[in-house]
Amino acid sequence: MARRSTKLALWMVALFAWALGSCKPPPPQIMLRIETDIPQGLGQVLEAVSIELINPQTGTRFHQSQVVIGERRLPGDFAISWNGRYPILDVRVTAQQRDALDRDDGFRDLFTVRAVATFPREDAVVLWVYLANRCLLAQNRNCPQGFTCGRAGCEPETRGELRSVREDAGPPEVSVVSTLDAAAMDASIDAPSEAGPCAAGLILCGGSCVDPTSNPSHCGGCGRGCTGLAGVATASCTASQCRIDQCEQGLGNCDGEAANGCETSLNGVMNCGACGARCSGATPICNAAGRTAMCSSGCNTAGGETRCGMTCVDVQTSLQHCGRCDNMCPDRPNFTRACTGGMCGGTCSTGFRDCDMVESNGCEVDTTSSVAHCGGCGMACPSRPNTAVSCSGSACTYACLAGFADCDGNAANGCETNTQSNTNNCGMCGRRCLAQANQSATCMGGVCAFPCLPGFLNCDGAAANGCEASTSAPTSCGSCANVCSGATPNCTAGVCTGTCAAPATECGMGMCVDTMTSTEHCGACGNTCPTVANATPMCSASRCSFTCSTGFGDCNAAPADGCETDTTSDALHCGRCANACPPRANATEFCSGGGCSFSCNSGFENCNANSADGCEADLTTSNTNCGMCGIRCAGAVANGSSSCVSGTCELVCDSGWEDLDMNASNGCETLMCPDRGLMCSSPLADPCRLYTVQCTAPNVGSCRPTGMNFTDGVFCLVPGSGADGTCSAGVCVPSSTDAGADGGCPDAGLMCQPLNQCMFGVFMCAGGAAVCVETTAKPPLATCTLGDGGMGLCNGAGVCNDPTDAGLDSMRMDSGRMLFGDGGMLSMDGGS
Repeated sequence: MARRSTKLALWMVALFAWALGSCKPPPPQIMLRIETDIPQGLGQVLEAVSIELINPQTGTRFHQSQVVIGERRLPGDFAISWNGRYPILDVRVTAQQRDALDRDDGFRDLFTVRAVATFPREDAVVLWVYLANRCLLAQNRNCPQGFTCGRAGCEPETRGELRSVREDAGPPEVSVVSTLDAAAMDASIDAPSEAGPCAAGLILCGGSCVDPTSNPSHCGGCGRGCTGLAGVATASCTASQCRIDQCEQGLGNCDGEAANGCETSLNGVMNCGACGARCSGATPICNAAGRTAMCSSGCNTAGGETRCGMTCVDVQTSLQHCGRCDNMCPDRPNFTRACTGGMCGGTCSTGFRDCDMVESNGCEVDTTSSVAHCGGCGMACPSRPNTAVSCSGSACTYACLAGFADCDGNAANGCETNTQSNTNNCGMCGRRCLAQANQSATCMGGVCAFPCLPGFLNCDGAAANGCEASTSAPTSCGSCANVCSGATPNCTAGVCTGTCAAPATECGMGMCVDTMTSTEHCGACGNTCPTVANATPMCSASRCSFTCSTGFGDCNAAPADGCETDTTSDALHCGRCANACPPRANATEFCSGGGCSFSCNSGFENCNANSADGCEADLTTSNTNCGMCGIRCAGAVANGSSSCVSGTCELVCDSGWEDLDMNASNGCETLMCPDRGLMCSSPLADPCRLYTVQCTAPNVGSCRPTGMNFTDGVFCLVPGSGADGTCSAGVCVPSSTDAGADGGCPDAGLMCQPLNQCMFGVFMCAGGAAVCVETTAKPPLATCTLGDGGMGLCNGAGVCNDPTDAGLDSMRMDSGRMLFGDGGMLSMDGGS
């Protein structure tokens, strides 16, 4: 207790000092505590968590950060300074696992838990989020609107107003660092995560240049995706804001917020066919069996309609009741669900593909921008020399790195020219460095330079006439300032003399030169060696020649055009003349930097890392390298085979078998019968049990019981007597009264709110009337009202407790950032 009191005192002093340093009341302080029972750490199931903060007033995401789990494990605490004027914070915590096959940050999402909390202004509270192991199974995450997956099942995502801290609660163990400057904080939140060689208006996200004003995967910044929203068929990005274009069948965006997707069912009596379209009457029913839901007085069971609660549906096509009531087709990221013939299915959203064949993470690859899967699974953009590669609009794009350019127009060899040193392309393609008299040409840092040849000087400073002065002339003997004097002024090797000493020869005007080596008087006075392209003239043994500049060669043996070949990029003369790059199978050869290389043609790859056989793997058909190197198709599987078709492993089932669980690893596990899972009529002798079509032989199905009963209270006809009755534990018992349809209690089986707010309820028949009967307890932390009118929390056993007594009260925390594990730093200054 003493340790807790000491910590609390220090914490209160820090908070008080912070408050004194501000001229305005302190903002709300929120401590986000994340707990889990999932195996965590490197190589385990849970290896990172992503934290998103949403402004519920505008639906915009103002912060996202990732916490990679290292030596430090959950539970962990994260401090949030929320300066928004709106007193509600929408938090999304996503469990993640490493996945190097696609995602740019190397992780894939497992599931997301949402918490919407209301908090008192200018106070400090704690918000708990639990990542439950049970939520790893997709079927456990099919929670109704307003609920989220938790350790006890579907728990309310709205936590109500959080309690202020109690002084005897004690703050949790946290690491607090200094508060960020607000302006710097806002800049770090809004800034793109990466920068690179992108055109104006584009940002680099995961190796791809994207337009943040219109890209649905990076809307307003890297990683701010509009795709994968719950219940959304298509979404787009306009002016850096996500917009829902179309909801899935039977769903609507009734709150107008894009962040939570299409959150409302349009098949209920409160929103029948459209948001706000409420059905009225004593027994309101929403008929959703047609293309557009509408209010109805009953269900046309003879016409194939099934009553599920207060909704008439076609179980052959309903997403919420596919094949039978309350059998919701699971929603997956970037996936448009469909119910066909009572079986759940669907297709990937436009521009997305399921490349890892893992059902739980949906269509995880954006093929419009993924460099590894550009335009389709496994269609990786090949690398090219001196380029930055990206994928835009499902097409590979290349940008030259600084100091390089594609001057030969050959895309295969990338940006082959170094414009920092190439005299034919100095600073840009086509800009030649042209030397004047007695000069050589060089390119340094993309700028042409013209140094004088040995034995010459530029004494007049004019560029047009080059290096006009000779170091052998008496007027510039060795240097521009050295002028020889006397009756017979001569200059020999830069020194003034009276006569020319052997082996020098006087070539007029007092110039004493060695005709064996002088490029101006080679072999005879006045015989100047010519200047040719990309070379330095030379005189040796009284004969003119030249030396090629670095990176060039006289490969045609024609002195007139000098050193015409760029040996740094010419595939026929790579590094030196007549050194042709050898051909490779399924590849394009090129020369870069004087060395031979090759790039694989589309659909091929060098998977064995052996350059001798080139790009030996056909990624479109290879069962050992399907779509990309190392991806193996299983070959023979149970009752079928898996082979590579167009770069994707496809499962082909033997006749009479089907892959019902969509799991390729166990092959075609199920005997085929076309009507499998469809609801069928219970026999008159067994009216209160559910029956579906089940396989008894290949391609043959029969109507058989499922082991499940109709909801107690549903109307039935008593076997034998034919009297009106109601279902009870799978048995049809006579009704005490019969006031009309459904045994006199039309709402039997519907959910209701009993007097105990910590219990779920359902309408059951009692004396011909519907009575709300308690069934199961609500999960822990569900909100309830105490006897004194205050807010309480359910304990999971049907009892409403004061959170201060249950140990669930929140507590104050210091402002600032939280440091967790190996990089979990979170601090933000939100706004509405």
